[in-house]
Amino acid sequence: MRFDVPVVGLHTVESMKLAGATALAIDANRTLLFDREKLIAMADAAGIAIQAFPFTQAVEPAGDLQGMNKE
Repeated sequence: MRFDVPVVGLHTVESMKLAGATALAIDANRTLLFDREKLIAMADAAGIAIQAFPFTQAVEPAGDLQGMNKE
């Protein structure tokens, strides 16, 4: 997070529209939204839903992953 902050802007919404995407999930309180009002209006006009979800730390999977490929 210190050097690589997630950012969403008008170009993001335009790219999503061209790709036919209909939803964007972002980390709540950890994603910068540039031109927020325009971004939301543009997403609404394109039928793109934007949903912010609470950030959760990644969890290490259970079990011995190094031994999974042993024969």
